[in-house]
Amino acid sequence: MTDKVFIDTNIWVYACLDTDNTQSHNKHLKAVEYLQRLYRDTEMIIST
Repeated sequence: MTDKVFIDTNIWVYACLDTDNTQSHNKHLKAVEYLQRLYRDTEMIIST
């Protein structure tokens, strides 16, 4: 059975938006890595 994990909106925003700003870029990379790991191991859900 796969666990279900709620992903907060800010994680999706950081994953989608990559800028030249170093701090934002680091958040982007962390969000993408986090989502990729969750994609392999869990079932992700989004609140409506």
